Amino acid sequence: QMMAVEPLAFAVIETVAAPGFAPAPMPQTDSGIALDTTYDDYSGQVTFQYPAGWQILLDDDETILVASEGSYDGLSGQFAIVGFKSTEYVPSLTGMTGTPIELLEADAQAGVGEGFDYGDLYEGTLQDGRSVAYTYVSDASVGGDGVLFIVDLGNGEAAMMMVITALGDMVEVEPLAFAVIETVAAPGFAPAPVPPALPQTDTGGNLQTYVNPDGSLSFAHPTGWVAEALDDRVVLIVSAESVYDLPDLDSLGPNDMIAIIYPTIADNPDYPAEFADENTVASTIVSFYASMGFVEGYQQEGTMEIFTLGAMEASSSYAHAAGHDRLVIAVDNGYGDYVTLIAYSGLNAMPNFEQQLLDLLASAVAG
Repeated sequence: QMMAVEPLAFAVIETVAAPGFAPAPMPQTDSGIALDTTYDDYSGQVTFQYPAGWQILLDDDETILVASEGSYDGLSGQFAIVGFKSTEYVPSLTGMTGTPIELLEADAQAGVGEGFDYGDLYEGTLQDGRSVAYTYVSDASVGGDGVLFIVDLGNGEAAMMMVITALGDMVEVEPLAFAVIETVAAPGFAPAPVPPALPQTDTGGNLQTYVNPDGSLSFAHPTGWVAEALDDRVVLIVSAESVYDLPDLDSLGPNDMIAIIYPTIADNPDYPAEFADENTVASTIVSFYASMGFVEGYQQEGTMEIFTLGAMEASSSYAHAAGHDRLVIAVDNGYGDYVTLIAYSGLNAMPNFEQQLLDLLASAVAG
């Protein structure tokens, strides 16, 4: 069976995605199937988890093939994981470095000349904060559907992995595919320790306290800022009343800021309810906004930050649109839920407000 497996598996993994970068939130990973077997790479380059009973069909210095049965023939119900242990072994990426999305874009460009066309490229964030880029492929010529991933291994290296199924089966096994990819890492990788809390600004006592109508959110904000309730729970806050008179976000000036604050995930109409589960963390929410922001024309400034605010886990993302800035911050409220703040300012003016907004959230009590 191996002679039949190798051409199929590596024909799929060597296909590339066509240009067209459209970031999206990572799909759900609750497959209901336990990943209770760990791949122990004899070459020490990569590890991941997969269901018990699956078979390793190929394992050498550069590549790995694991299948749900003793062979992979592209039949309905079969599932395989095939990968290059390092992107260095991918012919189009040899000698290249970069983020997963940069590597996937390079691979896509190389594939254009060979006639490959497999749709949009997506960027996501794993639950431990590492980056991943991926694209969906479907090709009757190789007999299957697949998701092609490039994963940050956590040690400065990246791997290319492909999950393949029979044509039409990917929608059913997608949660399992993404659950497996969550576990792909360098052997011994552990998430970086959470950095210390950001220093708090000395406000000199020039603060006033706001409490929303139902008492589910309170915080301290600079005197002169104006907070008002949009309903019993959600709050809008501006740096000055004059901001209310501006016609649109691109009219915000260097001293103008407007923000909306959601006390919990359930109060936030932007964040899909089906994405909220026991695996949700602050960076999950911020990553969703960052991904959607690319589609809406925002260009991210720097990387998504993960830190502590007071004693609480927090995450933030800062981006520019054509005429204004956007800052998204999510903070653990201490009760298993998250406060989310989305702020807008004049172009390149958000640094004038960022620390004050962090101080506001550090003072917040929500539930």
